[in-house]
Amino acid sequence: MNIQPQSGLGDLINLLPYIEKLNPDVIVATNHGYALEPFNNINTVPVEYNGRLPISKKDFQQLRYTRYGKERYRDIYFQGDDYELYVDKVRERYNQFYNYKLKIEDNFIIFAPPHAAKRHQHKKYMFECTPDIKRTYDLIFSLKGRVILVGQHDIYPDLPDIQNVIDMRNKTSFSELCLLIKNAKMVISQIGAITTLAGLFRIPTLFLSAAKETEEQHRKHIDGVVWPGQEIL
Repeated sequence: MNIQPQSGLGDLINLLPYIEKLNPDVIVATNHGYALEPFNNINTVPVEYNGRLPISKKDFQQLRYTRYGKERYRDIYFQGDDYELYVDKVRERYNQFYNYKLKIEDNFIIFAPPHAAKRHQHKKYMFECTPDIKRTYDLIFSLKGRVILVGQHDIYPDLPDIQNVIDMRNKTSFSELCLLIKNAKMVISQIGAITTLAGLFRIPTLFLSAAKETEEQHRKHIDGVVWPGQEIL
């Protein structure tokens, strides 16, 4: 079967249980094939773009979910309890593939600072969909213990001087990011690949809401991407 997830890394990670369900008879159209390394045998083809928009590949099933609606990936592509069955299989794969601890102190927190989505980086106010910047940084100031900043090739608002912070933005491979998240005490991030990996590894997660999201929209957004057993802070 040929499938094409939405273009974000988080979308691909959210669909790993479905890929596990189709495995090995699946070809995935994605530019994030590194996230499929724990599977060993998944064939991928690259996705081309028309400007900022991905081009839908012919004869590939387009996989999508409704952000604030009732249709989640688990509702569309799974039936009954088979979703959690394949979630468990994906977790087993990832935990076996990333099976060693980092040489870093325990009880650190992963924090992905607010960042501009690629589709907004051409706008005058590129941070319009990020969490509230001041409130988010105030939260980080209030945290006790080591905080590790993560993120990759994004544009960030100016970061204040915060004690006990290790800035690992643009310094980690995907494998290193997985190991950091797997060994973290908690993860703080707007909804995306970071929170999705946290769910995969069962790490407690604080989902930061976008500044323009209502409380109800944020709750529905989380419901669409939270993994079974992922603690919501």
